[in-house]
Amino acid sequence: MPRNYKKEYENYHSRPEQKKRRAARNAARKMLKGRKELTDEKDVHHKDNDPLNNDKDNLSIVSQKYNRREPRLREMKSFNDHCCGAESNLVENNIYRVGSEMYFAYWRDLREQYYKGELELEPNEVDIMESDLGEFAQFNGENVALDCIFEEEKKQPELNKPKAGGPKKYYVYVKDPSSGNIKKVSWGDTTGLKVKLNDPKARKSFAARHKCDQQNDKTKAGYWACRLPRYAKQLGLSGGGSFFW
Repeated sequence: MPRNYKKEYENYHSRPEQKKRRAARNAARKMLKGRKELTDEKDVHHKDNDPLNNDKDNLSIVSQKYNRREPRLREMKSFNDHCCGAESNLVENNIYRVGSEMYFAYWRDLREQYYKGELELEPNEVDIMESDLGEFAQFNGENVALDCIFEEEKKQPELNKPKAGGPKKYYVYVKDPSSGNIKKVSWGDTTGLKVKLNDPKARKSFAARHKCDQQNDKTKAGYWACRLPRYAKQLGLSGGGSFFW
């Protein structure tokens, strides 16, 4: 999807605070003008990520690739590695500060295009569009961003990622669309029965008994129980794959 520079300017770069930051960045470059390592392919980097802090001790000369990937892809684990496992133009094209209103609005706008069939994606980008990145929910009395790896873990549990443990065998945190809140879903037998993912007959019987082809509500245990094979590896189970039981 091509970038709309006009829209970016109207929605972001034209803001007074952004003009002030841009002027400060230009001033920082002038301060280091004359340094032989400052070429057209290099940027002046603010070590504390504050473009208004032009103290000489806060400035360094780095590659454009390093500087322009900050902070979300430079100082933290990239969303690509976390979600996609590969480079994503969707991430690279989001020029807004992580956690800002415009950062989350960018993802909501793309998701709307995706569900309208107006957005072409690479296979590794589908997970981003089908996540809740850009949405918010109440958790422990706080309004937190969903599926944003830059939120502190103590504020938000990882969503849609089944884990072993809890009162039953497995649990997962999901967003309840009816309330907007984060809900914990637990499932799994605790009487000693084994998970038979490698037994085709057992898988077929389970899927029939639990009507897995009708389980589409993420807030219900049946949804996750039927999709257990898809999360077998991360739950320490053998077998599994992209299928129902």
